[in-house]
Amino acid sequence: MCSGFLSDKRDMYDALIAEGVAKRRARELQNLMVHCKYETFGIDSALESFVQYDIVVATTNIDSKELKRLAQAATEAEITLCIMSPSLDRARDMACREIVEQHRCTTIDNRGYLLVFNNYLPKQKFKL
Repeated sequence: MCSGFLSDKRDMYDALIAEGVAKRRARELQNLMVHCKYETFGIDSALESFVQYDIVVATTNIDSKELKRLAQAATEAEITLCIMSPSLDRARDMACREIVEQHRCTTIDNRGYLLVFNNYLPKQKFKL
């Protein structure tokens, strides 16, 4: 990921900063939105509202028990799910490992966040 912004658009960046996400991670996710041509995002969104977003970010406010349900809803809605701090504690780490193992598409874990893609990408697991 580059150290700057890929565009002037910073709506996701600002929202993530307001949620307490580190600037570097917020910038990376803003750039992901630009790169993937995502237009809409949600942060800690309810399951029923997933269909209106291209990507949903689950911050550490989301309990580890809820993460599996969010992953299933993201798969059904065919959107990307981003789980912040996937290894924050044992329960969250175990939930994220289970999500990765059961997922049908590409996942990327860079320790700061876990990206769970639900598109045409093949099943691949990347741990950076």
